[in-house]
Amino acid sequence: MGLVYLNDQWLATAKASVSILDRGFLFGESVYEVISCHLGIPFLWEDHIDRLNKGLGFIDIKPIFSKTEWLSLLQTLIQKNQLQEQNSTIYCQVSAGCDANRQHARSNHIKPTILLTATPHHMQTIEALMQGFKAIVETDSRWLHCHIKSNAMMANTTLRTIAAKQSAVDAILIRDEQVMEGASSNVFLVKHDKIYTPPKQISLHPGVTRSHVIDLLQSNGFSVDETDITKQDLVSADEVWLTGTTKEILPITQIDDTIIGQVGPVWQKIYKLYQQSKNNYCQALKQNNAHH
Repeated sequence: MGLVYLNDQWLATAKASVSILDRGFLFGESVYEVISCHLGIPFLWEDHIDRLNKGLGFIDIKPIFSKTEWLSLLQTLIQKNQLQEQNSTIYCQVSAGCDANRQHARSNHIKPTILLTATPHHMQTIEALMQGFKAIVETDSRWLHCHIKSNAMMANTTLRTIAAKQSAVDAILIRDEQVMEGASSNVFLVKHDKIYTPPKQISLHPGVTRSHVIDLLQSNGFSVDETDITKQDLVSADEVWLTGTTKEILPITQIDDTIIGQVGPVWQKIYKLYQQSKNNYCQALKQNNAHH
């Protein structure tokens, strides 16, 4: 990492630190966003900021900046790290801030801690994507409010570690015999050219990429059914995908020991549509910035 933004300061990564009394550090009382940047342009940034603000509302923190201020800050972060001409990932974290002492009930009027970092990000090549990826199935051991993008992620990181040890890109989580999502992704499946994904609920993360993929599919004539999915539905599907900000759309060709098949034709269509939409979005924002 180069320069980070921390509480109105620009600092070298090695110089940036937070207090041991920060409630994000002590209690995981913080929310975060990850924004993918395409050649220096933050993709779907408004959707990410909207979700960040919803998460802040859940822990009773007022919005930190206006959308205009957020965009300016994101662009400044990219420029200071000289990432205008490459793909990168921005990480935004807002915690409840520091109390005078460690205590469970938060004091009134403490100032949130705001952190932003930017790092280069290398996307999967189409050749690698066409090989497909493995996922595993695990029991969902996360807390109830998965619709909040909280930093309290011990269950998620443990599940991702289990997946990595089995050469899998993610763990697909089952709760009450229903597929929820991946430990760090949303799940789609294709059966007879119809597309299915679990419906939004508090035990499922409302992925920005998930929503964008649904919009792209529906606007291009595909049928998308947000409905309950079982493990049997998953392993008998024609295609399975995982979506996420940095994953974009990953084709899954193996789940545990079950081979789903080759990378399918529907994935190939939505992958092309997604790349086109990303290029169009970023080009429009770049032109808008030039006019201002």
